[in-house]
Amino acid sequence: LITITVPPALPAAMSAGLVFAMARLRKDQIYCISPHRINVAGRVKSIVFDKTGTLTEDSLKFGGVSISDNNVFDPMVQDVSKI
Repeated sequence: LITITVPPALPAAMSAGLVFAMARLRKDQIYCISPHRINVAGRVKSIVFDKTGTLTEDSLKFGGVSISDNNVFDPMVQDVSKI
């Protein structure tokens, strides 16, 4: 038998933290449709966007890589061997 002890205030603290995080994101016009994903998003190191016409085409075209450092994106690099 394994017993796990959860402090009584933990669920309330987590809810309050999510509300605070959603308010901060909303200030930057970032809207979260699944608030419980905010905790997971804090550990993200890379984000990949695919807007190359996959709804109209049956293929994926590589456009390039843009690295972000200190909230500023570097110019896009099309040849990844240069990274």
